[in-house]
Amino acid sequence: MARLPNQRRINREDVKNAPSWIDNLITPINSFMESMYSAVNKNLTFQENFISQIRTITFTTSATYTASGTWVPVTFPSGLRGTRAQGVLVLQALNTTADNFTPLKKAVTCDWLDNGETITLYFVSGLADSTSYTVRVLVF
Repeated sequence: MARLPNQRRINREDVKNAPSWIDNLITPINSFMESMYSAVNKNLTFQENFISQIRTITFTTSATYTASGTWVPVTFPSGLRGTRAQGVLVLQALNTTADNFTPLKKAVTCDWLDNGETITLYFVSGLADSTSYTVRVLVF
C-alpha cells in the first residue's frame, strides 16, 4: 500500500516566480489538500465516506429456531441512495435475554436479499431458541 506524501500544502515560497493571482489559488488548494490528507490518514468511516448504512435490529428467535430453522423474515429500508446492496455483514450480535453478557458460541451470519428499496434478512444463523437478540449489521 502506498504511503501518504510528506507534502501537505503549497507555500508561496514554493512558487516564487508565479503571478500574484496564485495567492488566491493556493488557499483553496491547501484547504483541499489538508482535508484529503486527514481523511486518507486512517480517518475514513463507512457512514461518512462510503455508501453504506449501519442498522440495529432487535428480534426474538422462535422455540423451533434450531430444530427446524423457523425464522420470521426481518425487513428494513436499505438507505443506499439509488444502488442495491453488495453485502450485509453482521457486525455484532448480543443476547439481550440474559441480564449479563452471554457470549455467542457460533458464527453469526445472515442470508439476505435487497429488492431495491428494502433489505430482507431471510435467516440469521448461529443463534439459540427462544432468545432475544440485538444485531448490528453493515449494509454496503
